[in-house]
Amino acid sequence: MEDYNKNSNHQLSSMLRNIEKFHTIIQSPIDNHNNEKNPGSFKILDFGSSHGKNSLIFLDSIMSKIKPQINNGSIEIFHCDLEINDFTKFYAIGNTYKNQLMPNESCDIIFSYHCFHWCSYEDKLLSGISTLVKIKESSLCPKVKEFNIDHLTSIFSHRTNELKKGENEITYSSESSFTNIKNILREMAYENVLSHKEVDDMFVPFTYFKKDEVDIAVKEVESRGLKLIHSEKNYETWEQNENFVDGVLSIISHSIKRPLEGDTEKIDSIFNEFKKRFKKSYKLNPEMYCIYSCFKLLIFKKE
Repeated sequence: MEDYNKNSNHQLSSMLRNIEKFHTIIQSPIDNHNNEKNPGSFKILDFGSSHGKNSLIFLDSIMSKIKPQINNGSIEIFHCDLEINDFTKFYAIGNTYKNQLMPNESCDIIFSYHCFHWCSYEDKLLSGISTLVKIKESSLCPKVKEFNIDHLTSIFSHRTNELKKGENEITYSSESSFTNIKNILREMAYENVLSHKEVDDMFVPFTYFKKDEVDIAVKEVESRGLKLIHSEKNYETWEQNENFVDGVLSIISHSIKRPLEGDTEKIDSIFNEFKKRFKKSYKLNPEMYCIYSCFKLLIFKKE
């Protein structure tokens, strides 16, 4: 990813917006841990594959409240993120969040921001010739609804297994902007800078969950012992300034480079040419690249 940690202010803003809400419910898992006969260490599982080093800001905030109250003083943090992020202070889990990563009922707190949108490049339902990210109902392939429900339900179910009695925070979050970005790449293909097939194969494996899809997944996991205790929406427009292009590139750079053929020097040359054109286009027509999101904060309690 292209300088992700340096350019993830958009993700940071949504994370900071929810810190106080998390502070209001964090006392419950602390008390539950201290009341166990043999509590062991207090375990925090962080799925952070969308906000990079911003995770440290969140963890520092909640640790200031947790650490003085844990009876034996032992706290373990387990982190699932991309290998390019430097989380040497934590236990890194080399597996995808789509699988169960921790033993049953081993975690006191689980939190995540945005990453439940990320899927796999093998999920071709999410790919499209004309855009990097498919969002609009009219552009989605058949069976995407079923895919999204199964995807989210499976993730929630794994977190249900891993969580002790306590709270689990999950936040999750426009197509024309990503279409305009792909148009830049298409122009480069017409100029033989890269091939049309390479442009066809470029997509960001990212899915937007619809309200009814989330509701179905929540209802399903509630039948398995995970109770939704709080839900709220936050709307946000990606701030448009001199860092906008770098912020977008930090998310899509791997997806742009992935299908490119040739050695590292050639791939970097093509990508740098695309970046130059993207910056020029944005400077001339910033209104073509407005990206807005609806983030939904969900807090669960395991019964």
